[in-house]
Amino acid sequence: MAHRVVSANQQLSRLIRVLAPHTLLLARASAQHDRPALVVGGVTSVGYLGFMFGPTIMGLLAQNLGLRAGLASLALAASLVAVGA
Repeated sequence: MAHRVVSANQQLSRLIRVLAPHTLLLARASAQHDRPALVVGGVTSVGYLGFMFGPTIMGLLAQNLGLRAGLASLALAASLVAVGA
């Protein structure tokens, strides 16, 4: 198996792509509340839970139902989030 070398610039760009939407969400969510620290804590907690359990759930779905069904469930979840926003 060949190993792929990832440069520091690529790693930094990946980090920015992950963190930019999260910081924008925090700014939007805390703008309309008297106690923005509670909102920031809640949004951060949900983000970390998704980061921890999302890949595990996707792996279980893909293992039991197949990769196509696992990715379809991810698309369905993303569309539900988009409709709810």
